[in-house]
Amino acid sequence: GGGQASDAELCARFAAMTLGNFSLEETGRALIAAEQGIMPRLIEAVRGSDPDCGSFALLVVGNLFMITAAREALLEIPGGVDSVVQALYSVETQTVRFAVGAVRNFAADESCRAALLSVEGARPLLEQLTQHAHPRIRDHAAHALANLEGGVPAAAASFAQQAAQQPGFNSNQLLTDFAAYPVAGQA
Repeated sequence: GGGQASDAELCARFAAMTLGNFSLEETGRALIAAEQGIMPRLIEAVRGSDPDCGSFALLVVGNLFMITAAREALLEIPGGVDSVVQALYSVETQTVRFAVGAVRNFAADESCRAALLSVEGARPLLEQLTQHAHPRIRDHAAHALANLEGGVPAAAASFAQQAAQQPGFNSNQLLTDFAAYPVAGQA
C-alpha cells in the first residue's frame, strides 16, 4: 500500500474487475468456471497484497460458487476456505461484502458446510456481521447463517426484512453485488 500500483498490479486488478462483471451473468460464470485452474488463481488474488484485486476476485469466487464444480474446486485448495473467511475481517467494506456473499453461496451447499464450520470463529463472525452498518453485509451474513443451518428461509427472510429497514438500504445496487443468491432448501 501507499505507493502507486505497478503495471502488473493494475493489469491484474482490471482483469479481476472484468471477471467480476462477467461473473454476474450465468453465461459469464460458465465461461469463467470452464477455465482450467481458475479457482486457485482467484484464491491467490484473494491472498495477494492488492486489496482491490482481492476484492474483485472475491466477487468472482462468490458468483462462481453458484456452480458445484467451483465449490468443489475451493475444497481442493489447501487453506482456500480459510482465505475466503479471513477476508471477512477486512477493513474494506467492499471486500467484506463480497467475502460474506461468497460464504453465503458456499454455505448453500450441504457438502461445503463442514469446511466452513471448521474455520475457527466463522460462525460468531457471521453473527457479528448481521449487525454491520452496511445492509448488504447484514443480509448476506443472515443468509449465510441460515444456509449453515441447512436453510432456514423464514429466519433469513426475517433478517433480510430487518436489513431493509435499516438506514442506507438501497435495493437498486447493481453490478456491485452478487447476481443471485441461492438459499439452501429453496429452488
